[in-house]
Amino acid sequence: MEYGSMVYLRITTVLGETVTGLEMSKTRIAPVKRVTLPRLELMAALITARLLSFVKTSLEMKFELTDAQWWIYCPTTDKSAGVLTRGCRLKDLVSNNLWWYDPHWLTKCLDAWPTAKLELTIDRSPEFQAEVRKSARELHVQTKTEAVPDAQKCSCLTKLFNVTAYVFRFITNCKVTPEERKTTPLDVREIDQAEQF
Repeated sequence: MEYGSMVYLRITTVLGETVTGLEMSKTRIAPVKRVTLPRLELMAALITARLLSFVKTSLEMKFELTDAQWWIYCPTTDKSAGVLTRGCRLKDLVSNNLWWYDPHWLTKCLDAWPTAKLELTIDRSPEFQAEVRKSARELHVQTKTEAVPDAQKCSCLTKLFNVTAYVFRFITNCKVTPEERKTTPLDVREIDQAEQF
């Protein structure tokens, strides 16, 4: 089984004409170990995020990858993923408009795009967003902190202190926002704290 992703660029010219084209694609073969279909879909979403990141960098554009409004339903009949996952002969690929330009509705206005039968409602209230951030942090905080690095596995005392200091830093980084996390080399204060422990 295969999975993958395609990135299509949709441009509206100054004359109002909309054109689309394949920007980049990536295919992967599913792992030998049996993987569920939802897991494969998540792996394809990860490839999509990485492809978009690469395209964003090369085109110097801004994308919002995590906002659900940008994940748009595509009917099965309009998916070019068949070429991506099953492959085709080169002479067939050259003339395959669905592969090179994707579905015809991409060139139309957003109102003409297909919609899923299931509508997602996202609570964007500040209270809900604060709770989401809080629960994400609590997920990491609720780990057991009583584990101490095994002194028998360290070849010297300095290494034991460094490992202990990094464990303390990890615990601290789990409790703060990503902007507040420390990623620099250990400082003297952190190593002293590990020695005192």
